[in-house]
Amino acid sequence: MLRSDTALTRLQTPWPTEVWLRVLVAHNPLTNVYGAARSLIALAALLTLALNPLDNLFVRTSAGTASMKCEGFTATSLYCVAPSLELGRIIAVLVLSLVLVGISPRWTAVPFWWVLLSYQQSASTIEGGDQVASIVALLIIVPSIIDGRWNHWLPGGSKLADTETGRLLALSFLFMVRLQASIIYLVAGVAKVAETDWQNGTALYYWMGHPVFGAPGWLQPFLTPIQQSATILALLSWGTIAFEIALAFMLFATARVRLVMLPLAVVFHLGIALTMGLTSFSMVMIALNIVSLHPWDSPLRRPKLFSTWRPKIRLSRRGA
Repeated sequence: MLRSDTALTRLQTPWPTEVWLRVLVAHNPLTNVYGAARSLIALAALLTLALNPLDNLFVRTSAGTASMKCEGFTATSLYCVAPSLELGRIIAVLVLSLVLVGISPRWTAVPFWWVLLSYQQSASTIEGGDQVASIVALLIIVPSIIDGRWNHWLPGGSKLADTETGRLLALSFLFMVRLQASIIYLVAGVAKVAETDWQNGTALYYWMGHPVFGAPGWLQPFLTPIQQSATILALLSWGTIAFEIALAFMLFATARVRLVMLPLAVVFHLGIALTMGLTSFSMVMIALNIVSLHPWDSPLRRPKLFSTWRPKIRLSRRGA
């Protein structure tokens, strides 16, 4: 009897893989963490489209459309489909505005990716951040479709997000975003190691003084002492390489270590935005780091200033 009971218990005991999967999908990963990344990417694209003249973003033809060949897959670009660049920008701004405020991730997921991809296909002035934005938007389509909330800033779930299958699918694609971030930083760090200016520690000297991507004029007096110090420049240049490679290896780090690296990554990219003028790129990379470094099932909290402050309203008793 004891042997048969023991055998029955072993049959009923789940395999370690099954237990691991149950723990993995125990919590809903679709919180405002990935929602914040969507909004930040949307804001970066929105500012680019809204604050720049169309002639700076696209090369027009005599018909007023983008001067690109609308053939094959590129024919699906918003700026090929729309009758004019102006109308294409209006549609893009509307879609990006909906994503920014978090309206219905399920229904805005594909249009969001289409808008970002269309800009990458049609614009004459693109940067690495535009490519990263469209890749991230593509990878979070499945999690967004699983997310049944009417707004990605609000708590809650959906029938699909509350199932083990739905959560496992969402986790799989969010992990792909984390993997993409590791690849980006690894390539960036290793590529710098192979360049002479980064090897001798003088690369940032040239970047800070670059006429196009350099720091703004009002910041130059503060950066001059750094540019004149070979030691500080070398430390900053080599530190940049080390930090990017460290971010690449966050793929294998614990949740606590990743959470410590998140504010450092934010400061790192704010520094790039300030000293190199790559604002939209930095916003996209901060969004990428939010998804790749912050625990998905742990919602972002509001700053204490906003969570503790309450307006005081005094009701008059006059006439009571």
